[in-house]
Amino acid sequence: PYGAYFAIVGTAIITFFKGFDAFLPFKADGFVTAYIGIPAFVFFLSFWKLRFREHTIPLAEVDLISGKKQIDDEEERYLAEQEARGPRTRWQKLWDAL
Repeated sequence: PYGAYFAIVGTAIITFFKGFDAFLPFKADGFVTAYIGIPAFVFFLSFWKLRFREHTIPLAEVDLISGKKQIDDEEERYLAEQEARGPRTRWQKLWDAL
């Protein structure tokens, strides 16, 4: 969960300092322009949650297993296909990446 915590703190810092120039000297129009996204986000998120009755799924109810067999089978086929191609040069790897 540390990645999520880092992302939240980083986003908060960037959001705060993005419009910091509106404080020195304080200009109402610059402040509103810089920070209008925060109340808009809260409004739209609240509207969505209330309108569609969204709720967080408890961790115990999250299904992470169904469909895993198909994914594993597809990965095995892909790896076998890559192995059958043989050794690849750097240029071939670059071309495949494109």
